[in-house]
Amino acid sequence: MINGWVSDDVCMRGNEDTFPGASTLKKSNIVRYDSPGDMVVGLQNKEVDAVFAFEYGVQELAKKGLVLDAVSEAVNCAIGDSLHFITRKDSKLLPWFNTTLKEMKENGKYYRLCREAKIKHGKKGKIQCL
Repeated sequence: MINGWVSDDVCMRGNEDTFPGASTLKKSNIVRYDSPGDMVVGLQNKEVDAVFAFEYGVQELAKKGLVLDAVSEAVNCAIGDSLHFITRKDSKLLPWFNTTLKEMKENGKYYRLCREAKIKHGKKGKIQCL
């Protein structure tokens, strides 16, 4: 599993029908990596037998030549089919993000990127620009 991703052991436990036995998964049996690249190296070095990751992440890995076999149906653990990020209250990221998003909306760049995303990636699912 990758640190900070929605696809984690909590997601697996919430989808016990897809992952039988997930509720009994021991934390000592979970290996966490800091990036998809680190996860791939762990898989290639046989540190782990399997990985649990977003379908999009697996598709990106396939573009780089690493093809993985799916052993279950895809599950979505994002809340409301969306992704979120969190930050500490004292992080400098939040003020920067809020200012940057406001500027991008005011100068039209946000809406241009959103239109482009709908055209380029809309077949993967609904893209909603707020």
